[in-house]
Amino acid sequence: MIAACGARSTAPLPQVHLWPVSPQLAGGTQVVTVVVRETTTVRWVSDARALDKGTSMTIDGSVAAVDATGRVYAWQNAAGKLELALFRDGKRIGKLDLEPGGRGVWPDATGERVIVSGPQLVMFGPDGARVWTRPFVGVTHAVWLDDGAIAVVSALGIARLDAKTGETLVKRCGWAFELASKPHAGRPRIEPMCTQR
Repeated sequence: MIAACGARSTAPLPQVHLWPVSPQLAGGTQVVTVVVRETTTVRWVSDARALDKGTSMTIDGSVAAVDATGRVYAWQNAAGKLELALFRDGKRIGKLDLEPGGRGVWPDATGERVIVSGPQLVMFGPDGARVWTRPFVGVTHAVWLDDGAIAVVSALGIARLDAKTGETLVKRCGWAFELASKPHAGRPRIEPMCTQR
């Protein structure tokens, strides 16, 4: 980067993430800002016109998601063990009980439920307790659908799950999902979506 005076700056630019939240659900917070430099600073902002004001804290970890209530989900390596820690309004409020190998974190629109992928797919309720666990491996994305179901996607397929039970309602696998009823000839490192329960 070239500074205004012409001298070259070697300082890395920060990564800045803005997570809009529901002021009604988040106690007046409108936006959660996450600034990543050498450390990660999280701020709960009540006025979106003043992003530098509000309760803030520095965390040692990587923010994975923020839900509508302003709850921050961050991967941390506490005592050599990776955990998904929860923060709200400048305080650590808990963690989710997970096996090693967690990846994606997808809260629902109300902030009452969250899906976490890893060695299996797990849904947690508002109190942090497991609602259900399913043996889906390699999930790269989960989408909360308007009708209450959940779509989960992996490199080898897509499945529609019942949000209450986690039961598979329908699944498709193979290259381009509809072009074949079996996965293409490549040798995947994970079990195809259609053979997972």
